[in-house]
Amino acid sequence: MGGRIFSQSREDGSGWDGLVAVADPYVRTLRPLQVLDVDRGDVVFDFAVTTAGQVLAVGASGYTQNPAGASISESSTPLAALLDADGKFLRRLTLAAGPRHNQVRSIAAWNGRWLAAGMQDGPGTHSGDENNALIRADGYVRAFDSDQ
Repeated sequence: MGGRIFSQSREDGSGWDGLVAVADPYVRTLRPLQVLDVDRGDVVFDFAVTTAGQVLAVGASGYTQNPAGASISESSTPLAALLDADGKFLRRLTLAAGPRHNQVRSIAAWNGRWLAAGMQDGPGTHSGDENNALIRADGYVRAFDSDQ
C-alpha cells in the first residue's frame, strides 16, 4: 500500500511524507509501516516488485500543500524510489521532470525495463485563479531501468 502521512506541521506545507506498507497476503500480516521522507513532502501512488525482490515505489516529491488547507502547489517532481523487500528506502532513481507539477501515477514491467506513466506540467489547486490557460497537464509514458 502507498500514500502519504502527515509527519510534521511545517510552515511551508511540506510536512507530509510518503507512506509504504507491505502486506503479506499469504500469512495475512502487515509489516511495520515505512515513512519515506525523500524531498519536501512526498506521496506514493504505485509499486512494483523487481526480479531481485526489491520494490519500486513511484509518486511525487516536493508535493507541498497549504498548511492551513488542502491546496497543493505546482512544484512537485517525479518520484521513483528503490526500496528493500520491507519497504525501507534504498535510493532515489532519476526520472525526467517537466515544468510545474509532476507525478508518476503508475508503474509496470515491460520487456526487461519499467514503464512509468504520469503527468507533467500539471496544475496546482490555484493555478487557474488568474489565468485559465494554466489549467492543463501533459500525460506521458516513459521507459526506464531500475539499475540507473
